[in-house]
Order: sequence, then structure tokens, then C-alpha cells
Amino acid sequence: MNTFQFPNTFQLPQFPKNEQVAEMAKANVEAWVACGTAVTKGMEELTKAWFGFVNTLTEQSVAAAKATMTAKSFTEVLDVQSDYARNVYDAALAESSKVSELSLKVANTASAPLNARVKEAWTTLVPAAA
Repeated sequence: MNTFQFPNTFQLPQFPKNEQVAEMAKANVEAWVACGTAVTKGMEELTKAWFGFVNTLTEQSVAAAKATMTAKSFTEVLDVQSDYARNVYDAALAESSKVSELSLKVANTASAPLNARVKEAWTTLVPAAA
């Protein structure tokens, strides 16, 4: 009959003590708070950028409408509208690039504290369980 025997070098894993677990939990909460703060600040920046863009478009629209109303010929109206459309298109491309970069910055900033916590937990807990 075969029976299993533990090797002589077998040791139980050394898991963190209660104090260490409490410190890790506190650091985890702090990381989540830092993440939330970064997201909030980032959304504030994105909102400011968006409203600034909308304000600029509104000003351009009003200026184009005034120029259209004071145009002396149909060709002048077409020129005003063409310039307006080109400006709006260029502004939209520039703004989308700006918002994309800002969104990426917010995502990286917000995820950094959480990534640090995962890395620390991995280096602390995995060797303890091995």
C-alpha cells in the first residue's frame, strides 16, 4: 500500500500578519481614493476643454451668421460659409486630438496608484504562498 509522505523540507507558507494585512488594506483604500481624485480632476479638465470648444464654436457660428447677413453677394455668402465649415472641421479635429490625449493622460494617472498596489500585493503575497 502506497502512502503519501511529506518531504522533510515541507514548510507551511508564511502569510502576512494581521498588522500587515491592515496596512495593505489601508494602502488599497488610499490607492482607490487617489484613483477617484485623478478621475475627478481629469473629468473637470475634460469638461472645461469641452465647454471651451463649444464656446469657440458658438462665437464662430455667430460671426459667420453676421457675416452671412451682411454679405453683398451670393458668392460672398458661399465664401463665408465655406470658411466657417473649414474652421469648424479643423477645430473639431484639433479638439478630438486634444480630448484623446487628455483622456489617455487621465486613464494613466488614475490607474497608476492601483497598478502600484497590485504590483506590491503580487510581490508580497505570491512569494508568501509559494
